[in-house]
Amino acid sequence: MIVVMATSLYSYASHGDREAFLEDSSKQAKDAAQVVDHAICKGVENGRPVGKTRKFLSDDQVFCWVKIADSVDRDKVEWLFKGPNGIERSIPYREERSGEDYCYAVLDLSRYNSTEVVGDWKVTVYVNEKEVFTDEFRVEPLGGLVWWGPIVGLLMIFMLGAILTLSFKRMFKRKAPPRLEGCR
Repeated sequence: MIVVMATSLYSYASHGDREAFLEDSSKQAKDAAQVVDHAICKGVENGRPVGKTRKFLSDDQVFCWVKIADSVDRDKVEWLFKGPNGIERSIPYREERSGEDYCYAVLDLSRYNSTEVVGDWKVTVYVNEKEVFTDEFRVEPLGGLVWWGPIVGLLMIFMLGAILTLSFKRMFKRKAPPRLEGCR
């Protein structure tokens, strides 16, 4: 389990009394970094989510994309993925520019045992240590080939060959010309 704790987000120069500083910082924290859109998807291209879905296979990568408005340099976004079998993964990110921007976290399911990740998952997104939203998704086991699949396939091919061979033999079976007795 990886958990990363957040640190102080704002660094203000103190001019005047302490109460004015605290009031100013709390007002700015309320106004900063608002999530205006989000998605669970298979990837991100050109800043946009690709393949929005709520179902993944146990070897997929899960992207949680977030669009942020009014962000302030050094705002913190954190994703907390919680899955079956006590799996927890925290992914922190610090905003590097102000204004509107996007960011995303990637959960690589192939890093885990495939049987452990199958089930229902939740991802909670925090902005500046405040919970903003929670999304849910499901991880399903890989389909794939079972051990007896090739055997059944070969038997089916053999049976089809035998049936076709018998059919052709019957269709093209030459009948002997009738014998005429007494003729030479």
